[in-house]
Amino acid sequence: MGIGQEIMAELMNDEGYFLKLDRNSEEIAKIEEELRTGTLPSIFKLHSHKSVIAPHSAEDYLELLLVIDIKQAQVKVLKEIVERVMSYPLAYYQVKKRVTELLREKSMEYIRKHKKLEISLFKAHVMIMSRCSKAYFSGMIKPLCDEGMSNNIALILSRVIMKCTCEKGHMEDMLRNIMVLERTHSVYILITAILIKGIRFSQDIIDDVHQYILDELQNTSTRYLAWNKVVLVFIRNYKNQVDTSLLIDIYREPTSPIEIEILKELNNEKTE
Repeated sequence: MGIGQEIMAELMNDEGYFLKLDRNSEEIAKIEEELRTGTLPSIFKLHSHKSVIAPHSAEDYLELLLVIDIKQAQVKVLKEIVERVMSYPLAYYQVKKRVTELLREKSMEYIRKHKKLEISLFKAHVMIMSRCSKAYFSGMIKPLCDEGMSNNIALILSRVIMKCTCEKGHMEDMLRNIMVLERTHSVYILITAILIKGIRFSQDIIDDVHQYILDELQNTSTRYLAWNKVVLVFIRNYKNQVDTSLLIDIYREPTSPIEIEILKELNNEKTE
């Protein structure tokens, strides 16, 4: 093998791609400048040949994201990057997850400064939730919950959930994953956002949510507003698919307006 062929072979393996990035600092600087000035770099078009450092595999893209910080991009460009990446094949899941993690960091920076989420960032969230809910849970929701998600963040993410067009099966997986998390007000807000969509879930997932509710009600004497919202929305949408006798017994002496509404919904079942 000649010297030229050896160099090409080196550049085609994982270590070689990292070396390629290291040897093309000017190209990287150009891409970063495009991000800052509002231009979508062609390198995020899958299998693009316009750049000498164009990645050719998921592993290459992960290497690229270590070198180029897409958080420095203008928000409209970051949204376009998300749109491109979410259209990549299933084999690129780790890339989708990594981009979701970077979007989380950018979004939290923006929310800390402005107390809300910029519209392009919001659309990027909805896009990920709609196209790859697995990445949205593992790269966005779970880390934020592990850190102690505030109610404000939960309300923002709940609007993402309500706006998304995620397929039923993926939404069922999302719901199951969220119910495994530590029970907090923020988690209850996210569960409510899923249930309020009124999706025709399978009986298995409806039974799981019903048991989740019963477990909470039987293990605590305090029923917070965020929790009662979960119960109310679940009853309104799925009461005809579960045995509500235990719920009727628990709420037979309501102590707040929302609990009165819950009991009313439960009693209406008898006449429907």
